[in-house]
Amino acid sequence: MDEKKKGKGVSRRDFIKITGATGIAAGMGTTFLFPERAAAQQKTLKILQWSHFVPAYDTWFDNTFCKQWGQKNNTNVIVDHINLNDLAAKAASEASAKKGHDLFMVLSPPAAYEKQTIDMTHVYQEVESKHGKKIDLDHKSTYNHKTKRYFAFSDFYVHYPVN
Repeated sequence: MDEKKKGKGVSRRDFIKITGATGIAAGMGTTFLFPERAAAQQKTLKILQWSHFVPAYDTWFDNTFCKQWGQKNNTNVIVDHINLNDLAAKAASEASAKKGHDLFMVLSPPAAYEKQTIDMTHVYQEVESKHGKKIDLDHKSTYNHKTKRYFAFSDFYVHYPVN
């Protein structure tokens, strides 16, 4: 998965490191990455996220934030939105098929897909160096103590007392 294609340039893992760190800071929820789907030779970033309950957020995210980020990073950003209730089934489908979106934004970290994701430690380190330490809930919800790796990046987490 991390090997460079013969004469094709950037490895998939390097592409995700380059594009993923910035892209993940843009959404709501928790992001995890499927490395085998990052396009190594073509700079396209495919994002799937739930349709926000404030439609203006999706409009801003797609047409302003992603467009500006894509221009700045010479990357075509494609954003797809689906119903919140369909996220789990879509994640299972894409993980099983090992194809689909590069960034998958969900509301809760899906530890079941850890084997299909890249270690997000480098993203946490970069964000912490710029913005300070993450909250403990982010760490606990995205870090596997047995494998010693982050399987997702929690860019936003609401402390919900009922949970």
